[in-house]
Amino acid sequence: MKNLIVMCPEVTTGGPEALHQLSKTANELGINALMAYYGEKSKIMVSSDHMHCVVDCPNHFSKRYSKYGPRTQEKIKLGENSMVIFPESEVRLAMQWKQSKKAIWWLSVDNFKRLQPELDYESEIKKICEDRGTLHLYQSAYARDFLMKSNCRRILPLHDYTSEIYIEELSCEMHTEKATDIAFFPKKGGDLAKAFITGHGREFSYKAIHGMTPEEVKQTLGSSKIFLDFGHHPGKDRVPREAACMGCIVLLHEKGAARYFEDHALDDFYLFTQRDIEDGSLAERVKNIISAQAASQQVV
Repeated sequence: MKNLIVMCPEVTTGGPEALHQLSKTANELGINALMAYYGEKSKIMVSSDHMHCVVDCPNHFSKRYSKYGPRTQEKIKLGENSMVIFPESEVRLAMQWKQSKKAIWWLSVDNFKRLQPELDYESEIKKICEDRGTLHLYQSAYARDFLMKSNCRRILPLHDYTSEIYIEELSCEMHTEKATDIAFFPKKGGDLAKAFITGHGREFSYKAIHGMTPEEVKQTLGSSKIFLDFGHHPGKDRVPREAACMGCIVLLHEKGAARYFEDHALDDFYLFTQRDIEDGSLAERVKNIISAQAASQQVV
């Protein structure tokens, strides 16, 4: 394989981050890895043996992923020496692809159906798994089990990694004061977050992670005692890992990949359900964690 073409939507979420990490790592290994963007202005057109790319990414998108040194090319030759990586959100296009080798990277499970509601779910899964020409790559144990239960034959692991801006914190002592009790993403499980904050969790202080730069997210996590993830965990989410690097105690909504110890190595104490939110047991857990932290600091 000489060329690896990574299809990537112009959105700033965990999926594109992982796709850029793949491209960067492949280039470091000596493979010619190219990003093929699609969105409002960037377009991809395909002929029998070439992919034509019009790249016009928004400035905030380009800046966000520039550290990965993404490579683009206006005209990419396709053939037996090329492989195209499709995110699971582009299953329909992947199944129609005939111009080169292909793989679907299952960065999530739930989003496959949510982002393609027009697909006949059961029928498409059967077609996908029966296609021997498609390689299936899984990012999480959750996705692996989904593929195995669907009888997909050609499956391999392919994991992303935690950004270096968080890993570097592990080798030094953190001096940031933990002024905020809880950090959370309002876009992830927003209804559950609201129920907790306005219900049994009224006594805690909060910082919502919204519209922030990566550095601002890092600072917010570094100044928070607990990271509460109310989302449904369609894949092995990166933010819980980043929060742990920044010294947060991490608690996850017990859905999707959060139910898999391989994806998030946490004791059951750190997993919560909707019932835990409603009956106050999650608030009690949070209160006990904060009290234990305060007591340990007094001892030091």
